[in-house]
Amino acid sequence: MAVEIDIDNASCRFSVEGIEYHKPLSEVRITTDSQARMSVLESGAARLLISEDEAQRLVAAGAADERRNLIEDE
Repeated sequence: MAVEIDIDNASCRFSVEGIEYHKPLSEVRITTDSQARMSVLESGAARLLISEDEAQRLVAAGAADERRNLIEDE
């Protein structure tokens, strides 16, 4: 299931390991998983790897952007 954003209610819906979550965007943080080299949606105990497009859409809708840039070692 992709992340569904409800702009009118400032919330999002997503599923992690078969459990569906419906969270206000004010409770959602977008962070970085350095091992997976992907963005992560975090809210309470829920954690979901997401695409950069999903991360950008969530941040634009009101989620906290706590991502950090990863620079590849040469």
